Amino acid sequence: MGVVAPGVLRLCLRRFDSDSDEIAPAAGDRRFLLFAGIVTALSGVLFWLLRTRTHFLGDGYAYLSLLAQDIPLVKYRDLGEALAHIGLKQILGLDGESGALLTFQIISITAGIGFMLCLVGMARILYTRYVDRTLFVLFMASTGPMLLFFGYVENYSLFVLSVAMFSMCGLLVAQGKVRRGVVLPLLVVSCFLHVFGVCLIPSAVYLITSGTRFGAHIAGLNWRLKVLLTMLAVSAVAALFFRFFFSDYFFRFAVIPLVPDRFTVQGYWLLSLTHVIDFCNLLVLLVPSLLVVAAAGWSASFRKLIGRRDYRYLIVLTASVTTAAFIFDPQLGMPRDWDLFSFAGIPLALTSIYLILDSRHRPFGGARIVLLSIVLGSLALVPRVVGQAIPEIAIARFNGYAALDMTKNMYGRITLLKYYEEVGDTAAVERERERYVNDYPVRQVNHEGVRWKDRGNCARAAPFFERALQMNPMYSAAFTNLAMCCQQSGQLDSAVDLFRIAVGLSPFNATINTKLAGAYVQLGELENAAKSLKWAVKIDPDNIDPLLGLIMVYERLGRVDDRLDVLSKLAQLPDAPVGALKEMGEHHLDRQEYQKASELFQRALTRGLDSTYVRQLINTHPQLGRFIR
Repeated sequence: MGVVAPGVLRLCLRRFDSDSDEIAPAAGDRRFLLFAGIVTALSGVLFWLLRTRTHFLGDGYAYLSLLAQDIPLVKYRDLGEALAHIGLKQILGLDGESGALLTFQIISITAGIGFMLCLVGMARILYTRYVDRTLFVLFMASTGPMLLFFGYVENYSLFVLSVAMFSMCGLLVAQGKVRRGVVLPLLVVSCFLHVFGVCLIPSAVYLITSGTRFGAHIAGLNWRLKVLLTMLAVSAVAALFFRFFFSDYFFRFAVIPLVPDRFTVQGYWLLSLTHVIDFCNLLVLLVPSLLVVAAAGWSASFRKLIGRRDYRYLIVLTASVTTAAFIFDPQLGMPRDWDLFSFAGIPLALTSIYLILDSRHRPFGGARIVLLSIVLGSLALVPRVVGQAIPEIAIARFNGYAALDMTKNMYGRITLLKYYEEVGDTAAVERERERYVNDYPVRQVNHEGVRWKDRGNCARAAPFFERALQMNPMYSAAFTNLAMCCQQSGQLDSAVDLFRIAVGLSPFNATINTKLAGAYVQLGELENAAKSLKWAVKIDPDNIDPLLGLIMVYERLGRVDDRLDVLSKLAQLPDAPVGALKEMGEHHLDRQEYQKASELFQRALTRGLDSTYVRQLINTHPQLGRFIR
């Protein structure tokens, strides 16, 4: 689509000079709708034909594994999008990873078609000329976020669509063409789909308050008072930010280090040159023609633009989303985890095209600038789409990205190893294993420490873990092992802190959360232990250890009903301990629920329960004998 667009636009530009005031005739609307229908249908076909076949970028394979489970883990950060995938998979009756992949593809492609329809509708409202409408649609359709719609496996496609709807409707509100209340449900939907929807709140507040008595009252305040109120607001946000930053390791590791600290990896902090370059690379990846648009728009009077409500809205919106992309840590590095921040590309692209096509200050050759932007966007997007559809290219690209940031991609490299195992390429498996060992000596240092720890010699083990953390300050396994050493030596406060760091680095690891709970129990902090164990159970419902721990903690807390609920969940597991089956059977027996009790006792018998005990129960409760053979 992007490749053929320049040729088509050249023909259009010969007939309609983009710098003239000529208005397209009524037939132009029908012509545009025909063009829009063809482009949208063609987009849908391309979304499917060039759908992603490999999922090395981001967490694609992890999401496929999660959705393939009978009870998928739902992460609160992308609650709405995750529930949409789970719901569609259940409605269609799909199973396994193949069913999960089809679910992601359906939602991704559907969101892409919806995005194209939104562009068409927005173009018709914003512009009257056929050329301007066409330029708007093709410019937005050639930006970086479009890759999400080619069957991409991540929980971002619906969220990006919601951000696009909010951004475009917000612009119409700022122009006075739509009532301001329409942005509120769109804001709620965006926040429900992904936590980054909160980045839209400042622009929504501006739209709701501007043009009202309250907004006029704020605008009429003395400049000193405005500065004071701004400082108070910034201070409140900063206080809330630092409260979470210093009390919650998960939040702390979710943002780029503000200054170099003990968790800083290879000098990567907020204002480091490496991070700034990564951020600039992200912006160009999302809007490849950004520098061209910036140069073209430089001639506009920024003082006049800032005085207009539509541009104020776009500035607030773009500043909010790009600030989030700047301060939050993508973990894998900007080039590798572009999809996490792809939503920021929508307001950035919308602001760019709106500025260039604005008839009030249109730069010379505006249509030709947009045409060049479409070409640049296509040249950037098409290879990425093709690369995701061809495994060999995707693997080469993945290895290139991994080489750029070896430390952050240590766990990501395991994905490639598993891919080769699934396709049965044994030679590649051995090659990757050898490379993995050679590229990450920190793992060998950690393993040496584990050897001493397993022998009970934590004094010899601890220096190895400390050395591993010097090599990689974000190595959760080393933090966990060092915490276990502290726990064994009675340094419980240090153990808890180290376990909390490990949990912050690997929040969805049930084992680490269970170990943290054990340290809390030793400290006597049973409520904190219960919270950690409940989260571990949610992460891995089939894991017996956190269930057993939770039963013990609830017993100490005297929470009888909660203990019984957990015991019931434990008894339902295929490999439930005999003791749990026996106790739950006795509970049903006391309630005269003989059939349920018999089922549990029969399972317990197969796992080693003394048959004499069961015969004694039958003698005491004859009704039980009707169900046990």
